[in-house]
Amino acid sequence: MLEQRAPSAHRHLAFSPPTRLGVVATASTLLAGLLALGLASTPGALAAPLRLVGLAALDIVVQSGPAAPGAMVLDEGIGRGYVLDTLRDTLSVFDVGPSYLTLATTVPLGPSPTDVAVDTTAHRVVISDDVADTVSVIDGASSAPSVVATFPTGSTDAEAIAVDGTTATVYVANLGADDVSVLHLDTGSVTRVPVGDAPADVAVDPLT
Repeated sequence: MLEQRAPSAHRHLAFSPPTRLGVVATASTLLAGLLALGLASTPGALAAPLRLVGLAALDIVVQSGPAAPGAMVLDEGIGRGYVLDTLRDTLSVFDVGPSYLTLATTVPLGPSPTDVAVDTTAHRVVISDDVADTVSVIDGASSAPSVVATFPTGSTDAEAIAVDGTTATVYVANLGADDVSVLHLDTGSVTRVPVGDAPADVAVDPLT
């Protein structure tokens, strides 16, 4: 039986008995509408009161394959989801639909992938790497997704990534260099913009 926190801004699951955690920790678990869930190791790790929730509350539980899966990012236009595995240095590609979630393929990446973002305009997936200091580009619309291009960031310690599909521009927060790399996917040109100390994340305003 699963135990869930009382309603709040974030949802958490605790597992009882604890031995079930090892199974779920290696799976991509989605609620209706693909709501992401945070995991807690034991019921005692949650301060808020708990209520029992049956497995029927979950739409799909699927074995994802990743050993250290991150959050899933979606390209709803083509029904695909992407999960970065920072332990195995791979990207798991899922086919996603109203009643199914299927692991389609696993794409090998560089030595240390750190973050992933999706260009929902051209259906490209971009991944930063903080050892190679590169951006890898995957054709998400392909029947056999693979890395189709790799660009240097021109900086060091690429931590986070975001993409503006309208302008085909990628933004990489470089934690060790205190700057952001602005990469134009169509030309491969890179501009570095100084920012504050140790930028750890980056986001794009799609309206401007």
